[in-house]
Amino acid sequence: MKISADVISDLGRKAASFWVRYSRGFYTIVFFLVFGLGLSVWYRDVYHGDWTAEQKQQYALIAFRTTEFREADFDRAVRMTLLRAEYHKTEVSVDHDLFFPDTSKR
Repeated sequence: MKISADVISDLGRKAASFWVRYSRGFYTIVFFLVFGLGLSVWYRDVYHGDWTAEQKQQYALIAFRTTEFREADFDRAVRMTLLRAEYHKTEVSVDHDLFFPDTSKR
């Protein structure tokens, strides 16, 4: 069976016409499917995310170990912030005005 170029061209025209006519509906269906999937994953994680007491204890121990307070680094950051605040309180003096140069000094 031999397929002529006219049949292929006609099929292409029909396929393009079908796509133009129904693409919006296709994307709407895909959007709602993805939205529904995300909603179901969220619902499962929020309402059925049960941890055993042992898992909660293990998580608390790991979280406590990794969030130790480093006082020396904190004090250094506070000192740097205070130094910057003092620096920004000082008045800025412009020695050379780029836009309005003083011509009397020549």
